[in-house]
Amino acid sequence: MKRLRIKVKPLARPARIALCALAAALLFLAAYAVSGYPAFSPEGALRRAERRALISMRGEILAEVPQMLYNDNQTRFLLVEYGDAAAGFYGVAQDAPLKLGWGAHSSDVFYLFPKSAGGATVAAYPGYPPFRSFEDELLWIAAFDDFPQAVRAELSFTLVPSDSLGFPDAAPVSYALSSEREYAGIFLFSLAAPEENLENSSTSYVLQRLAECVDPWSAQVRASTFAGGVLPTATVVFYDAAGNAIATVETQFAEALV
Repeated sequence: MKRLRIKVKPLARPARIALCALAAALLFLAAYAVSGYPAFSPEGALRRAERRALISMRGEILAEVPQMLYNDNQTRFLLVEYGDAAAGFYGVAQDAPLKLGWGAHSSDVFYLFPKSAGGATVAAYPGYPPFRSFEDELLWIAAFDDFPQAVRAELSFTLVPSDSLGFPDAAPVSYALSSEREYAGIFLFSLAAPEENLENSSTSYVLQRLAECVDPWSAQVRASTFAGGVLPTATVVFYDAAGNAIATVETQFAEALV
């Protein structure tokens, strides 16, 4: 008795290509879901963070700054403005599989703080990852300003440690920083960590606390770090293209609402 042989006609080339494309799309969606549904850009991750914080207004991104590598993850630091009402810091990492997504598993930090009425709002960025005053690490300080004609700004402030810290070298330290205009609406200053980052150094410790002072949850730590338990005061002088000082603003470092 002859066996019945059934010949299966191979799929046409266009059909095989379509099936492969469908399988690849399904695998991509599975990886996307497993990785925590990351955003495809730092801005996309910011918009999601705004929704989580119940902010109805879309912030204007003034600057996007590359940050240090941390655990092989590329990070970005975004400076955002919400009209005349508020400004914000947003830090996010590119930590999805194959480095294709941003902010997977809610790996981001978002700080929103009110703008000062004096024409300049000064805030220190806590960092993502957090600023720890390691060697070659930079502390970023932003001055959101209302002086579009300014092309250069000088920022000065003094950090006075509290006597309760108990550091043997505790003493006021003054800083004077300068920045050229790179982004509309903001001047960005960078302060290098001390060369000698010793555990018993009050300078390193106080800089770390300055980086944290924008965080609303750091009030207790801040109160025990700075003399009088108050936020440090900064003075910003703005200069036009001719080198003339056009405004001087004195304001406290900002504290975030969220």
